Amino acid sequence: MKKVWFLAGLAAGFLLGSKLGRAPYEKVEAQVRQLKDRPEVQKARSAATEIVHEQVADLVDKATDKVDATAPARERTSA
Repeated sequence: MKKVWFLAGLAAGFLLGSKLGRAPYEKVEAQVRQLKDRPEVQKARSAATEIVHEQVADLVDKATDKVDATAPARERTSA
C-alpha cells in the first residue's frame, strides 16, 4: 500500500512540475543559494564541519588502537 501512495505522489509531483515549468524550481534554487550565503549559515556549516572532523579523528584513533591491540594475537596465529 505504501508503494501505491508513493507512486501516486510521484505522479502528481511530475504532473504539477511539468505544468508549472522550470520557474518554481529556479525560484527555490535562488532562495537556497541566498540562504547558503548568509553569514550565520556559513558559521554553522563551518562549526559542523569542524565537529565532524574531530569526531572522525577520534574514531580513527580508536580504530587504530583496536588494530594495535589485536597485533599480538595475529602474530601468535600466523607463526
